[in-house]
This record gives sequence, structure tokens and C-alpha cells, in this order.
Amino acid sequence: AGADIVNDVTGLRHQPEMAEVAAEADAPLVVMHSAGEPGDLTRPRDYDDVTAQVRDALAQSVETAAQAGVEQIVIDPGFGFGKSNEDNLRLINEVDELLTLNRPVLVGISRKSTIGATLGTPEDPAPVGDRLHGSLGATAVAVMRGATIVRTHDVAPTVKMLKVLSTTLRQP
Repeated sequence: AGADIVNDVTGLRHQPEMAEVAAEADAPLVVMHSAGEPGDLTRPRDYDDVTAQVRDALAQSVETAAQAGVEQIVIDPGFGFGKSNEDNLRLINEVDELLTLNRPVLVGISRKSTIGATLGTPEDPAPVGDRLHGSLGATAVAVMRGATIVRTHDVAPTVKMLKVLSTTLRQP
């Protein structure tokens, strides 16, 4: 019994007691940014400054989790959840602005509709099976900007890309 990790896709907005579940299980907690209500989490919302608003919402989630006694808190900007393609691309490029929360940043960009729209068009996105290279590129940018945890559908190619990336970045 118990949990190895707890992932809350509403950033504890709808079930703040999930933080207590994670604390009692001594499990890491991933708090993801999303907007809207369950069942309507993916429809893009309007943001004045998507990165600042995501950061501020995640700060609230981190505070809720910490008050419940969760020690290991991971933040996830929630690519594809309540954000436009432009919002998602901006967040990828500005992942480093989330580092001010002093928590590991998890990114899950793999095969997202933003990748499909970027490789094709919003009206005619690249098929899911053709999104690997775009997913790898976006993941590389996020990692270079400070993301430390990657969720992906394509583990082997992502590991290879990250190996080359980390080896290259270690060079003088």
C-alpha cells in the first residue's frame, strides 16, 4: 500500500487534501498548473503574462503542499493544459523563470498538440507519430532552461538526446 509519487493535475486547486495524502505516504508530489474545472482543463485560457501567472499559481500550490508537510515538491507548468500553442512555446523558452520557486521542474512536452501545430499548422498538425523530433527539440530547450525531470512517450530517443546535450554542455 502507499504511493511512490502523487501527481495532481489541478495544482491542488480542486483537491488540496491530495497534499496530505502525499505527506502521509512520504511521497513526492507533482503539482501541475492547469486552469478551469476537471473535464475542461485543456481549453486555452487568456493570460496577460502566461509565465508569470503559471509561476504565481504554482507558488500557491507549493505553499499548500508545504503546509501539509510534503517535503519533495515538483512543479510542472502543464504544457497543453489551458494554454495556447503560443503560450506553450513561451513557457518552454521561459522555464528558467520557474526556478525562482526553488523546486525541480518537470516538463511533459512529448507529442503535445503544440508540437504538432509547430511541425504542421494549427489547422493541419503533424500526426502524433511524426512529432518525435519536435518533441526532442522542445525538451532540449526546456532542459537547457533548467528543467530537471522529463516525462516522455519516447524514452530511448529522449535519453540519447539528453546524453548528447549534457555531454555537450559539460565541454569547456
